Amino acid sequence: MKKKLLSLALAALLAASSFVGASAATFSDTAGHWAESAIERWSGYGVINGYNGRFMPNDKITRGEMAVILDKLMGYQVAAENTFHDLKAGMYYTEPILKANAAGAMNGDGKGGVRPTANITRQEAAVLIANALGVGKSSSRLTFSDAASVASWAYGYVAALADRGIVSGETFRPAAAITRAEVVTMLDNAISLYAPEARVYSSFSTFEDVVVRGDGTQLVKATVMRDLILTEGVGDGAIKLSGVKVFGRLIIRGGSEIVLNQCQIGSVVNTCGAKIVETNDPVVDPGAIGTAGTSVNGG
Repeated sequence: MKKKLLSLALAALLAASSFVGASAATFSDTAGHWAESAIERWSGYGVINGYNGRFMPNDKITRGEMAVILDKLMGYQVAAENTFHDLKAGMYYTEPILKANAAGAMNGDGKGGVRPTANITRQEAAVLIANALGVGKSSSRLTFSDAASVASWAYGYVAALADRGIVSGETFRPAAAITRAEVVTMLDNAISLYAPEARVYSSFSTFEDVVVRGDGTQLVKATVMRDLILTEGVGDGAIKLSGVKVFGRLIIRGGSEIVLNQCQIGSVVNTCGAKIVETNDPVVDPGAIGTAGTSVNGG
């Protein structure tokens, strides 16, 4: 059953009073839960779903369900050929797994399988999220009291998430099955601004990491301290950044044309071959012409 789908809590404190947040779903079992606000926020974006009015925040999730989450988050466009011996055709998670595999976010178990129905562990989830966001590995030393229990293949990815404050705490419990609420928390901590729709996001604010999925999105007057990702979900669309400063990377995975109007970009990683057009037009506050709209983590 598709009753488990996403979770994550703890917001990255960002938003201005002029922002219009996502339309959140209301679940019968999340009131007062520590992840309530993040669950509502990401269900409003359409990235997470419940089942029969319930979210089941403390339930575990499977590897297949995690692939569904990443596919909804990023809007993957291309699926890999199914070479996994344990991945049946026609299951709700089959295509998302193959898309996540093609994108380099989800790999097999080294034995020809992908274990779609197995509960995903906290360290496995960390690797998938790090891959999806292009975080890469870190050489930092983990300070969790159980750091020695983190598998060698996951250590660098967990360290990268810890560097960014996406995971924290006294312990990490790497081999424990992750819950839906914990997954949502990791996403919420990882993404300061999520732009899933084709609209103008006028912020005049500073963000850590920004993910843009909406074809036709415009981002105006924002400062991004780390990475700004234009996901595969942009497809063949166009994105315009106006008066935007990115101190980290502009990662372009989707889009046919990217307009950079009076932007300052640390570096560009253009994996899809999008055309980049630099302009020097006046940066106009879209709020002044009645077209402003925002969808912000914490908004």
